Amino acid sequence: DGRQPSLERLDLSERYTRAIREAVGDRADLLFGTHGQFTPSGALRLARRLEAYDPL
Repeated sequence: DGRQPSLERLDLSERYTRAIREAVGDRADLLFGTHGQFTPSGALRLARRLEAYDPL
């Protein structure tokens, strides 16, 4: 299902988010707009992976 992020895409999203957070620290907010692209469970999977980086 294209609305369910693959483990590969979740890993990639987490790596990007970690790199951005390390670069900007707490000087910038991180915001993710998925525009309804994921199922509720897919959105939760992504949110759990990114929670440690304190996005909005």
